Amino acid sequence: MDDGRDDITRFEPFFASALRVIELDRKRNASLKLVSELSPRERDDAIARMGENTLIVQWVQQCLEQRRSSYRWALERW
Repeated sequence: MDDGRDDITRFEPFFASALRVIELDRKRNASLKLVSELSPRERDDAIARMGENTLIVQWVQQCLEQRRSSYRWALERW
């Protein structure tokens, strides 16, 4: 029971951070067109970083969904 309550307290901070990262990545993506002397490697690194950020947010969302499902399963069988 305590684990579930503890998880709930983590949702808001995680989603607030995820939204900040998503917004920064949008700005990063838009700025790629504006940087005049961006090397191919710098561009590739920025794109890779944005992709990694997206995957991390998706991974955490999937983990939260799995935990929620586990709690539901456990509570139904309590």
